Amino acid sequence: MLHLLSRITKSSQIFPSSLELTGVRCDLSCAKNEGGFGCIYQGELKGQTVCVKAVRPFQTRDNKQALRAHAAEFTLWSHICHPNVLPFCGVYLSDESLPRICIVSPWMELGSLASFLKLFPGESRHDKLSDIISGLQHLHELEIVHSDLKANNVLVSLTRRAVLADFGASIISTITPGTTTRADFTGTPNWMAPELLTADVIPPPTLASDMWAFGCTCYEVLAPVLMLTFMSNSSAVKVMTSEIPFAECRGIVGLLHAFAERRATPSRPDEVNTDLELVWPLLERCWDYNSERRPSADEAKQIFDDLNIEDDRPPADEDDGMQLLASLREERKLKSDTITIDYGCVHTVLLKVQSIYRETLKNGKALNCTCQCHGSP
Repeated sequence: MLHLLSRITKSSQIFPSSLELTGVRCDLSCAKNEGGFGCIYQGELKGQTVCVKAVRPFQTRDNKQALRAHAAEFTLWSHICHPNVLPFCGVYLSDESLPRICIVSPWMELGSLASFLKLFPGESRHDKLSDIISGLQHLHELEIVHSDLKANNVLVSLTRRAVLADFGASIISTITPGTTTRADFTGTPNWMAPELLTADVIPPPTLASDMWAFGCTCYEVLAPVLMLTFMSNSSAVKVMTSEIPFAECRGIVGLLHAFAERRATPSRPDEVNTDLELVWPLLERCWDYNSERRPSADEAKQIFDDLNIEDDRPPADEDDGMQLLASLREERKLKSDTITIDYGCVHTVLLKVQSIYRETLKNGKALNCTCQCHGSP
């Protein structure tokens, strides 16, 4: 149903007005960070600190047209609700000569998991990985591929929960199957599955390639390396840092060679700690070159559940931005209560969509979609 809603929204380019935010205060001249799909800014909404991600400039002054062009992406994201997936507050368009779509979400003060573990090297790690696989399982249940999973794309909330972020590209890939290009998937090479890097024609990421990346993220989090660091007084101490998967490969050329010639997987550390030892068999399965033999997110989550990880963290409803999200949802509910739905019209539209899809199939123009939202022709 969610995929059907996305397709209808994409086809009609009707942008849900409830998702468009007003009152966002943000200085777009001072970015906090920059990612593959836009710049990150700190803003304010209803007195709460929020993250504002300015996605891209548009060569048009028609703001509403720009929003409608991405209506399906935001409609889909707005229906994702899980404590280990970054919440979606809404969107607005910047007031600039070339407006940018700005995606608003709660501000995570503790930053990415990668930076968090550097600041708190003694922090529990298994619970963070359990959070990650829980969030990934939820996305996979919705047939959404993350496509760029790594510790830098996982945020840490105030209750020290891991929250999946930066899956905007995956939203696009889910609702526009069959139209993907290399530019659509800017995954990070050291975390990308071999089938995505070695193919002559780059295929779209899959649930299985997400599981390869999950294995690499576990390795990144659980395979710390002792590094010699020199202090200001010239004394040397050893500190723990995280190991990047395939760190021994020099760039993407070296990685491609390792995949093609050696069927390489991340190197097992000389000294394996207990945390890594417990999940190493799972990681080896995640790195199977036969993608069909990799574990599903359901299987991986069950393995982490069986570890009986101690969790004394505060409830998730005390996390960043929960009050703001509750306020926004209440506002949207009040608005929706005043709307009368013409179900007869909805039925007519659905029949028309089904008719167009069946006609498309007859003409040999079927989309490469694996979801079950269309029904049998």
